[in-house]
Amino acid sequence: MGLFRKSNDVLVCPKCGGTDKIAAGSMNTNHVPTSGFIGKPLSPAVYRCKGCDYEGTFFLIDKSELDDFRKKLK
Repeated sequence: MGLFRKSNDVLVCPKCGGTDKIAAGSMNTNHVPTSGFIGKPLSPAVYRCKGCDYEGTFFLIDKSELDDFRKKLK
């Protein structure tokens, strides 16, 4: 859980709207040589969706907005 994450927040797959995921690593900043963070993990973490196999960053939304988010994906 992050510093700003509330208990009613959920991480959601941006492709299918699923919330069932596994950690797949984290992004690094090797591609940003002037960042000062060369090779160090950069948040957000990378997840793999168990529903659609999307791998990347997930959206952090309030649980009450989950149904609306899924409707907009379709």
